[in-house]
Amino acid sequence: MIKISFKYPLIIVLAVMLSLSACNDWVNDIEQPINDVGDDNLNTPGDVEFLVTGVKNSFSVVWDETSIYAGGMSDELAFTRDIQQATYPTFEALDLAETGGTNPLVSQNNSTEDIMDELAQLRLYADTLVERIENRITFTEDEMAIKNNGLFNAYFFGAVARYIWGAYWCLEPRDGGGGVINLSPYIPATDMYADAVSRLDMAITYADESQAKLAYTMKARILLIQGNYADAKTAADMGLAQGDAGFDALYNTILNNYWYYWAGPGRTQFYASSRFFDYIEADPNEANRVMIYEIPASSIVSDSGVYYQQAKYLDMSSPLNFLSWQENELMKAEIEIRDGNNETGLDIINTIRTSYGIDALSADDVTNDYAGDYLELLYVERDKTLCFTGMRLIDQRRFDKWHLDINATWQRFPISNDERKVNPNFD
Repeated sequence: MIKISFKYPLIIVLAVMLSLSACNDWVNDIEQPINDVGDDNLNTPGDVEFLVTGVKNSFSVVWDETSIYAGGMSDELAFTRDIQQATYPTFEALDLAETGGTNPLVSQNNSTEDIMDELAQLRLYADTLVERIENRITFTEDEMAIKNNGLFNAYFFGAVARYIWGAYWCLEPRDGGGGVINLSPYIPATDMYADAVSRLDMAITYADESQAKLAYTMKARILLIQGNYADAKTAADMGLAQGDAGFDALYNTILNNYWYYWAGPGRTQFYASSRFFDYIEADPNEANRVMIYEIPASSIVSDSGVYYQQAKYLDMSSPLNFLSWQENELMKAEIEIRDGNNETGLDIINTIRTSYGIDALSADDVTNDYAGDYLELLYVERDKTLCFTGMRLIDQRRFDKWHLDINATWQRFPISNDERKVNPNFD
Protein backbone atom coordinates (compact mmCIF):
# COMPACT_ATOMS: atom_id res chain seq x y z
CA MET A 1 0.00 0.00 0.00
CA ILE A 2 1.31 3.46 -0.89
CA LYS A 3 0.86 6.05 1.82
CA ILE A 4 0.70 9.72 0.83
CA SER A 5 1.15 12.49 3.39
CA PHE A 6 0.28 16.14 2.82
CA LYS A 7 1.94 19.13 4.39
CA TYR A 8 -1.21 21.22 4.26
CA PRO A 9 -4.17 18.82 4.78
CA LEU A 10 -6.74 21.52 5.62
CA ILE A 11 -6.05 23.47 2.42
CA ILE A 12 -6.37 20.30 0.35
CA VAL A 13 -9.64 19.26 1.99
CA LEU A 14 -11.12 22.68 1.28
CA ALA A 15 -9.92 22.53 -2.31
CA VAL A 16 -11.53 19.11 -2.81
CA MET A 17 -14.82 20.30 -1.31
CA LEU A 18 -14.87 23.34 -3.60
CA SER A 19 -14.10 21.25 -6.66
CA LEU A 20 -16.91 18.80 -5.82
CA SER A 21 -19.31 21.69 -5.41
CA ALA A 22 -18.23 23.13 -8.74
CA CYS A 23 -18.83 19.78 -10.43
CA ASN A 24 -22.55 20.14 -9.81
CA ASP A 25 -22.57 23.15 -12.16
CA TRP A 26 -21.37 21.30 -15.24
CA VAL A 27 -21.64 17.50 -14.74
CA ASN A 28 -25.31 16.91 -15.45
CA ASP A 29 -25.11 13.75 -17.49
CA ILE A 30 -22.54 10.98 -17.93
CA GLU A 31 -22.50 7.74 -19.87
CA GLN A 32 -23.04 4.49 -17.99
CA PRO A 33 -19.69 3.17 -16.69
CA ILE A 34 -18.32 0.40 -18.92
CA ASN A 35 -17.66 -1.88 -15.93
CA ASP A 36 -21.15 -1.52 -14.47
CA VAL A 37 -23.76 -3.72 -16.15
CA GLY A 38 -27.36 -3.01 -15.24
CA ASP A 39 -29.86 -5.80 -14.74
CA ASP A 40 -31.86 -4.77 -17.79
CA ASN A 41 -28.76 -5.16 -19.94
CA LEU A 42 -28.47 -8.90 -19.26
CA ASN A 43 -31.61 -10.08 -20.98
CA THR A 44 -30.36 -11.37 -24.33
CA PRO A 45 -29.32 -14.88 -25.39
CA GLY A 46 -25.76 -13.61 -25.69
CA ASP A 47 -25.71 -12.89 -21.96
CA VAL A 48 -26.54 -16.45 -20.87
CA GLU A 49 -23.01 -17.82 -21.06
CA PHE A 50 -21.76 -14.84 -19.02
CA LEU A 51 -24.45 -15.48 -16.37
CA VAL A 52 -23.68 -19.22 -16.25
CA THR A 53 -20.02 -18.40 -15.69
CA GLY A 54 -21.04 -16.22 -12.76
CA VAL A 55 -23.00 -19.09 -11.20
CA LYS A 56 -20.07 -21.47 -11.68
CA ASN A 57 -17.66 -19.00 -10.10
CA SER A 58 -20.00 -18.62 -7.14
CA PHE A 59 -20.07 -22.41 -6.76
CA SER A 60 -16.26 -22.57 -6.79
CA VAL A 61 -16.09 -20.00 -3.99
CA VAL A 62 -18.57 -22.01 -1.94
CA TRP A 63 -17.18 -25.47 -2.56
CA ASP A 64 -13.50 -25.12 -1.66
CA GLU A 65 -14.34 -23.47 1.64
CA THR A 66 -17.19 -25.86 2.41
CA SER A 67 -15.08 -28.93 1.66
CA ILE A 68 -12.05 -27.78 3.64
CA TYR A 69 -14.15 -26.77 6.66
CA ALA A 70 -15.92 -30.14 6.43
CA GLY A 71 -12.53 -31.82 6.38
CA GLY A 72 -11.52 -29.86 9.46
CA MET A 73 -14.67 -30.76 11.34
CA SER A 74 -14.31 -34.44 10.39
CA ASP A 75 -11.40 -36.75 11.24
CA GLU A 76 -9.81 -36.09 7.82
CA LEU A 77 -8.02 -32.85 8.76
CA ALA A 78 -6.89 -31.53 12.13
CA PHE A 79 -5.57 -28.35 13.71
CA THR A 80 -2.60 -27.94 16.03
CA ARG A 81 -0.64 -24.92 17.19
CA ASP A 82 2.45 -27.13 17.01
CA ILE A 83 2.56 -26.07 13.35
CA GLN A 84 3.89 -22.52 13.21
CA GLN A 85 1.46 -21.21 10.60
CA ALA A 86 -1.64 -22.60 12.34
CA THR A 87 -3.03 -19.56 14.16
CA TYR A 88 -6.70 -19.14 13.24
CA PRO A 89 -8.99 -19.69 16.26
CA THR A 90 -11.98 -20.15 13.93
CA PHE A 91 -10.25 -23.15 12.33
CA GLU A 92 -9.41 -24.55 15.75
CA ALA A 93 -13.09 -24.21 16.66
CA LEU A 94 -14.04 -26.19 13.55
CA ASP A 95 -11.64 -28.96 14.53
CA LEU A 96 -13.02 -29.11 18.08
CA ALA A 97 -16.63 -28.68 16.89
CA GLU A 98 -17.67 -27.82 20.43
CA THR A 99 -21.22 -26.91 21.36
CA GLY A 100 -20.01 -25.16 24.50
CA GLY A 101 -16.86 -24.65 26.54
CA THR A 102 -14.21 -22.06 25.83
CA ASN A 103 -14.36 -22.25 22.05
CA PRO A 104 -17.94 -22.99 20.93
CA LEU A 105 -18.30 -23.14 17.18
CA VAL A 106 -21.52 -21.15 17.01
CA SER A 107 -20.06 -18.04 18.66
CA GLN A 108 -19.18 -15.60 15.88
CA ASN A 109 -17.14 -17.99 13.76
CA ASN A 110 -16.54 -15.66 10.83
CA SER A 111 -15.22 -18.50 8.66
CA THR A 112 -18.53 -20.34 8.61
CA GLU A 113 -20.54 -17.11 8.65
CA ASP A 114 -18.82 -15.93 5.48
CA ILE A 115 -19.30 -19.19 3.60
CA MET A 116 -22.97 -19.29 4.62
CA ASP A 117 -23.48 -15.89 3.00
CA GLU A 118 -21.72 -17.15 -0.13
CA LEU A 119 -23.92 -20.25 -0.21
CA ALA A 120 -27.01 -18.06 -0.04
CA GLN A 121 -25.60 -16.06 -2.94
CA LEU A 122 -25.04 -19.23 -5.03
CA ARG A 123 -28.65 -20.28 -4.47
CA LEU A 124 -29.89 -16.82 -5.42
CA TYR A 125 -27.79 -16.64 -8.59
CA ALA A 126 -28.96 -20.07 -9.75
CA ASP A 127 -32.65 -19.50 -9.05
CA THR A 128 -32.58 -16.03 -10.58
CA LEU A 129 -31.03 -17.43 -13.74
CA VAL A 130 -33.98 -19.81 -14.14
CA GLU A 131 -36.42 -16.92 -13.84
CA ARG A 132 -34.43 -14.73 -16.21
CA ILE A 133 -34.17 -17.36 -18.95
CA GLU A 134 -37.79 -18.42 -18.65
CA ASN A 135 -39.39 -14.99 -18.38
CA ARG A 136 -37.06 -12.26 -19.62
CA ILE A 137 -35.06 -13.62 -22.54
CA THR A 138 -36.50 -14.51 -25.94
CA PHE A 139 -34.74 -17.26 -27.88
CA THR A 140 -35.01 -18.15 -31.55
CA GLU A 141 -35.02 -21.77 -32.71
CA ASP A 142 -31.32 -21.45 -33.52
CA GLU A 143 -30.64 -20.33 -29.96
CA MET A 144 -32.35 -23.19 -28.12
CA ALA A 145 -28.99 -24.86 -27.34
CA ILE A 146 -28.02 -21.69 -25.45
CA LYS A 147 -31.29 -21.77 -23.55
CA ASN A 148 -30.98 -25.45 -22.68
CA ASN A 149 -27.41 -25.07 -21.43
CA GLY A 150 -28.45 -22.08 -19.34
CA LEU A 151 -31.38 -23.90 -17.77
CA PHE A 152 -29.35 -27.04 -17.12
CA ASN A 153 -26.76 -25.07 -15.18
CA ALA A 154 -29.36 -22.96 -13.37
CA TYR A 155 -31.30 -25.99 -12.14
CA PHE A 156 -28.15 -28.04 -11.49
CA PHE A 157 -26.48 -25.44 -9.29
CA GLY A 158 -29.76 -24.60 -7.59
CA ALA A 159 -29.86 -28.27 -6.63
CA VAL A 160 -26.23 -28.24 -5.51
CA ALA A 161 -26.87 -25.24 -3.24
CA ARG A 162 -29.75 -27.04 -1.54
CA TYR A 163 -27.69 -30.22 -1.22
CA ILE A 164 -24.94 -28.25 0.54
CA TRP A 165 -27.50 -26.76 2.94
CA GLY A 166 -28.84 -30.19 3.81
CA ALA A 167 -25.51 -32.00 4.04
CA TYR A 168 -23.36 -29.43 5.83
CA TRP A 169 -25.56 -27.06 7.85
CA CYS A 170 -27.90 -27.26 10.84
CA LEU A 171 -29.66 -25.15 13.43
CA GLU A 172 -29.02 -27.42 16.41
CA PRO A 173 -26.29 -30.06 16.84
CA ARG A 174 -28.46 -33.11 16.25
CA ASP A 175 -31.46 -31.84 14.32
CA GLY A 176 -30.66 -33.76 11.12
CA GLY A 177 -29.44 -30.77 9.15
CA GLY A 178 -31.07 -28.06 7.06
CA GLY A 179 -30.90 -24.39 6.17
CA VAL A 180 -32.73 -21.19 5.33
CA ILE A 181 -33.68 -19.32 2.18
CA ASN A 182 -34.45 -15.59 2.31
CA LEU A 183 -35.07 -15.44 6.08
CA SER A 184 -37.40 -18.43 5.85
CA PRO A 185 -38.27 -20.73 8.72
CA TYR A 186 -35.72 -23.50 9.17
CA ILE A 187 -35.94 -25.91 6.22
CA PRO A 188 -35.04 -29.50 7.24
CA ALA A 189 -32.50 -31.42 5.17
CA THR A 190 -35.19 -33.80 3.96
CA ASP A 191 -36.98 -30.89 2.30
CA MET A 192 -33.75 -29.42 0.96
CA TYR A 193 -32.84 -32.78 -0.54
CA ALA A 194 -36.30 -33.25 -2.06
CA ASP A 195 -36.08 -29.83 -3.67
CA ALA A 196 -32.58 -30.60 -4.91
CA VAL A 197 -33.69 -33.90 -6.49
CA SER A 198 -36.62 -32.14 -8.15
CA ARG A 199 -34.28 -29.54 -9.62
CA LEU A 200 -31.89 -32.21 -10.83
CA ASP A 201 -34.79 -33.88 -12.63
CA MET A 202 -35.52 -30.53 -14.28
CA ALA A 203 -31.85 -30.10 -15.16
CA ILE A 204 -31.81 -33.50 -16.87
CA THR A 205 -34.62 -32.43 -19.20
CA TYR A 206 -32.31 -29.73 -20.60
CA ALA A 207 -29.07 -31.70 -20.46
CA ASP A 208 -26.86 -33.16 -23.13
CA GLU A 209 -25.50 -36.68 -22.57
CA SER A 210 -22.50 -35.70 -20.46
CA GLN A 211 -24.48 -33.19 -18.40
CA ALA A 212 -27.17 -35.77 -17.69
CA LYS A 213 -24.57 -38.17 -16.28
CA LEU A 214 -23.36 -35.48 -13.89
CA ALA A 215 -26.90 -34.78 -12.73
CA TYR A 216 -27.64 -38.48 -12.20
CA THR A 217 -24.47 -38.92 -10.14
CA MET A 218 -25.40 -35.90 -8.03
CA LYS A 219 -28.89 -37.33 -7.61
CA ALA A 220 -27.49 -40.71 -6.58
CA ARG A 221 -25.31 -39.05 -3.93
CA ILE A 222 -28.29 -37.30 -2.35
CA LEU A 223 -30.44 -40.42 -2.39
CA LEU A 224 -27.61 -42.51 -0.92
CA ILE A 225 -27.19 -40.02 1.93
CA GLN A 226 -30.91 -40.39 2.64
CA GLY A 227 -30.68 -44.19 2.66
CA ASN A 228 -32.92 -44.52 -0.40
CA TYR A 229 -30.75 -47.21 -1.94
CA ALA A 230 -33.18 -48.46 -4.59
CA ASP A 231 -33.61 -45.05 -6.21
CA ALA A 232 -29.94 -44.27 -5.68
CA LYS A 233 -29.05 -47.37 -7.69
CA THR A 234 -31.34 -46.31 -10.54
CA ALA A 235 -29.67 -42.90 -10.64
CA ALA A 236 -26.13 -44.25 -10.31
CA ASP A 237 -26.72 -46.70 -13.17
CA MET A 238 -27.32 -43.65 -15.38
CA GLY A 239 -24.47 -41.64 -13.90
CA LEU A 240 -20.79 -41.35 -14.64
CA ALA A 241 -19.02 -44.46 -15.93
CA GLN A 242 -15.35 -45.37 -15.96
CA GLY A 243 -13.47 -43.02 -18.25
CA ASP A 244 -16.10 -40.25 -18.11
CA ALA A 245 -14.86 -36.80 -17.22
CA GLY A 246 -16.06 -35.67 -13.84
CA PHE A 247 -17.01 -32.19 -12.70
CA ASP A 248 -14.49 -29.87 -11.04
CA ALA A 249 -14.70 -26.56 -9.24
CA LEU A 250 -12.20 -24.37 -11.10
CA TYR A 251 -9.77 -21.80 -9.76
CA ASN A 252 -7.07 -19.43 -10.99
CA THR A 253 -4.67 -16.83 -9.67
CA ILE A 254 -7.59 -14.47 -8.99
CA LEU A 255 -10.10 -17.00 -7.66
CA ASN A 256 -7.79 -19.18 -5.55
CA ASN A 257 -8.30 -22.69 -4.19
CA TYR A 258 -8.55 -22.45 -0.40
CA TRP A 259 -7.11 -25.94 0.01
CA TYR A 260 -3.84 -24.53 -1.28
CA TYR A 261 -3.98 -21.57 1.10
CA TRP A 262 -5.29 -23.17 4.29
CA ALA A 263 -4.29 -26.85 3.99
CA GLY A 264 -1.46 -26.91 1.51
CA PRO A 265 1.78 -25.25 0.40
CA GLY A 266 0.28 -21.77 0.73
CA ARG A 267 -0.25 -22.09 4.48
CA THR A 268 -0.97 -24.94 6.85
CA GLN A 269 -3.92 -24.23 9.10
CA PHE A 270 -5.26 -27.77 8.83
CA TYR A 271 -3.05 -30.83 8.38
CA ALA A 272 -3.95 -34.29 7.08
CA SER A 273 -4.67 -37.17 9.43
CA SER A 274 -1.70 -39.51 9.98
CA ARG A 275 -3.80 -42.46 8.83
CA PHE A 276 -3.20 -41.38 5.24
CA PHE A 277 0.51 -41.99 5.81
CA ASP A 278 -0.39 -45.36 7.31
CA TYR A 279 -2.29 -46.29 4.14
CA ILE A 280 0.78 -45.57 2.02
CA GLU A 281 3.13 -47.29 4.43
CA ALA A 282 0.99 -50.43 4.20
CA ASP A 283 0.88 -50.27 0.38
CA PRO A 284 3.13 -47.74 -1.42
CA ASN A 285 0.83 -47.87 -4.47
CA GLU A 286 -1.79 -46.05 -2.39
CA ALA A 287 0.23 -42.89 -3.04
CA ASN A 288 -1.45 -42.85 -6.46
CA ARG A 289 -4.76 -41.85 -4.87
CA VAL A 290 -3.84 -40.80 -1.30
CA MET A 291 -1.58 -37.86 -2.04
CA ILE A 292 0.26 -36.34 0.91
CA TYR A 293 3.65 -34.91 1.84
CA GLU A 294 5.49 -34.48 5.13
CA ILE A 295 5.39 -30.94 6.48
CA PRO A 296 8.98 -29.63 6.81
CA ALA A 297 10.44 -29.93 10.28
CA SER A 298 11.29 -26.22 10.18
CA SER A 299 7.55 -25.49 10.34
CA ILE A 300 7.05 -27.58 13.50
CA VAL A 301 7.35 -25.99 16.93
CA SER A 302 8.20 -29.16 18.83
CA ASP A 303 11.27 -31.29 18.17
CA SER A 304 9.41 -34.57 17.75
CA GLY A 305 6.21 -33.65 15.92
CA VAL A 306 5.66 -35.20 12.48
CA TYR A 307 2.72 -33.99 10.42
CA TYR A 308 1.46 -34.58 6.90
CA GLN A 309 -0.35 -32.41 4.39
CA GLN A 310 -2.58 -33.14 1.41
CA ALA A 311 -0.85 -32.99 -1.99
CA LYS A 312 -3.90 -32.98 -4.26
CA TYR A 313 -3.93 -29.21 -4.49
CA LEU A 314 -0.35 -27.96 -4.79
CA ASP A 315 -1.18 -24.82 -6.74
CA MET A 316 -3.54 -21.92 -6.08
CA SER A 317 -5.30 -22.83 -9.35
CA SER A 318 -5.64 -26.58 -8.69
CA PRO A 319 -9.14 -27.78 -9.64
CA LEU A 320 -11.22 -29.43 -6.91
CA ASN A 321 -13.17 -32.48 -7.95
CA PHE A 322 -16.86 -32.42 -7.06
CA LEU A 323 -18.24 -35.40 -9.01
CA SER A 324 -16.31 -38.36 -10.43
CA TRP A 325 -16.88 -41.75 -11.98
CA GLN A 326 -15.00 -43.28 -9.05
CA GLU A 327 -17.53 -41.92 -6.58
CA ASN A 328 -20.37 -43.15 -8.76
CA GLU A 329 -18.85 -46.66 -8.81
CA LEU A 330 -18.35 -46.58 -5.06
CA MET A 331 -22.04 -45.79 -4.65
CA LYS A 332 -22.92 -48.78 -6.83
CA ALA A 333 -20.58 -50.98 -4.77
CA GLU A 334 -22.15 -49.83 -1.52
CA ILE A 335 -25.66 -50.53 -2.75
CA GLU A 336 -24.65 -54.01 -3.91
CA ILE A 337 -23.06 -54.77 -0.55
CA ARG A 338 -26.08 -53.50 1.35
CA ASP A 339 -28.20 -55.80 -0.83
CA GLY A 340 -26.02 -58.75 0.18
CA ASN A 341 -24.14 -58.92 -3.13
CA ASN A 342 -20.65 -58.79 -1.62
CA GLU A 343 -18.90 -60.35 -4.59
CA THR A 344 -20.35 -57.83 -7.02
CA GLY A 345 -19.50 -54.97 -4.68
CA LEU A 346 -15.92 -56.21 -4.38
CA ASP A 347 -15.57 -56.44 -8.14
CA ILE A 348 -16.63 -52.79 -8.47
CA ILE A 349 -14.20 -51.73 -5.75
CA ASN A 350 -11.40 -53.59 -7.50
CA THR A 351 -12.17 -51.75 -10.74
CA ILE A 352 -11.44 -48.51 -8.90
CA ARG A 353 -8.34 -49.86 -7.19
CA THR A 354 -6.79 -51.16 -10.39
CA SER A 355 -7.45 -47.83 -12.13
CA TYR A 356 -4.99 -46.33 -9.64
CA GLY A 357 -2.46 -49.14 -10.09
CA ILE A 358 -3.40 -50.74 -6.75
CA ASP A 359 -3.73 -54.51 -6.44
CA ALA A 360 -7.21 -56.01 -6.43
CA LEU A 361 -8.53 -57.54 -3.21
CA SER A 362 -9.82 -61.07 -2.76
CA ALA A 363 -12.54 -62.34 -0.49
CA ASP A 364 -9.79 -63.74 1.73
CA ASP A 365 -8.29 -60.25 2.03
CA VAL A 366 -11.63 -58.92 3.23
CA THR A 367 -11.84 -61.75 5.76
CA ASN A 368 -8.31 -61.22 7.03
CA ASP A 369 -8.20 -57.41 7.00
CA TYR A 370 -11.82 -56.48 7.70
CA ALA A 371 -13.16 -59.55 9.51
CA GLY A 372 -15.39 -60.16 6.51
CA ASP A 373 -17.15 -56.81 6.91
CA TYR A 374 -17.64 -55.57 3.35
CA LEU A 375 -19.24 -52.31 4.47
CA GLU A 376 -16.15 -51.57 6.54
CA LEU A 377 -14.04 -52.22 3.45
CA LEU A 378 -16.30 -49.86 1.48
CA TYR A 379 -15.94 -47.20 4.20
CA VAL A 380 -12.15 -47.35 4.01
CA GLU A 381 -12.14 -47.37 0.21
CA ARG A 382 -14.27 -44.23 0.20
CA ASP A 383 -11.84 -42.63 2.65
CA LYS A 384 -8.92 -43.32 0.31
CA THR A 385 -10.59 -42.55 -3.01
CA LEU A 386 -12.54 -39.46 -1.94
CA CYS A 387 -10.02 -37.97 0.47
CA PHE A 388 -9.86 -34.16 0.59
CA THR A 389 -13.11 -33.69 -1.32
CA GLY A 390 -15.52 -32.85 1.50
CA MET A 391 -17.15 -36.29 1.67
CA ARG A 392 -15.62 -37.62 4.90
CA LEU A 393 -17.87 -35.58 7.22
CA ILE A 394 -20.95 -37.04 5.53
CA ASP A 395 -19.56 -40.59 5.64
CA GLN A 396 -18.75 -40.39 9.34
CA ARG A 397 -22.37 -39.53 10.02
CA ARG A 398 -23.75 -42.13 7.61
CA PHE A 399 -21.64 -44.95 9.04
CA ASP A 400 -22.04 -43.80 12.65
CA LYS A 401 -18.29 -43.36 13.15
CA TRP A 402 -18.04 -39.93 14.74
CA HIS A 403 -14.58 -39.35 16.25
CA LEU A 404 -15.58 -36.84 18.94
CA ASP A 405 -18.02 -36.82 21.86
CA ILE A 406 -21.30 -36.91 19.99
CA ASN A 407 -23.13 -35.25 22.88
CA ALA A 408 -20.83 -32.23 23.01
CA THR A 409 -20.03 -31.47 19.37
CA TRP A 410 -21.56 -30.34 16.09
CA GLN A 411 -21.57 -32.67 13.09
CA ARG A 412 -22.51 -29.88 10.68
CA PHE A 413 -21.82 -26.15 10.53
CA PRO A 414 -24.20 -24.19 12.78
CA ILE A 415 -26.30 -21.48 11.17
CA SER A 416 -24.60 -18.20 12.01
CA ASN A 417 -25.43 -15.83 14.83
CA ASP A 418 -26.06 -13.11 12.25
CA GLU A 419 -28.86 -15.18 10.70
CA ARG A 420 -30.27 -16.11 14.09
CA LYS A 421 -30.45 -12.45 15.07
CA VAL A 422 -32.19 -11.11 11.95
CA ASN A 423 -34.40 -14.08 11.05
CA PRO A 424 -37.80 -13.51 12.69
CA ASN A 425 -38.42 -17.27 12.79
CA PHE A 426 -35.60 -17.87 15.28
CA ASP A 427 -35.79 -16.98 18.95
